[in-house]
Amino acid sequence: MYGVDESVKVRMPAKNTNDVLADKIAYCQKLITFIKTKSGIAQVQDYGTAESPEGDGGG
Repeated sequence: MYGVDESVKVRMPAKNTNDVLADKIAYCQKLITFIKTKSGIAQVQDYGTAESPEGDGGG
């Protein structure tokens, strides 16, 4: 994720540091929402490793 935009780290939700399951789930939900809506990362595709639609590795 940082390879796309190094400034994304400071904009991410605060990382959970305890072992409370509800807090871990809440962090994951916040992180998913951030990635989908605010980071711009969800729209990036790595064309160097993506398989072609035929499944032959793209080459």
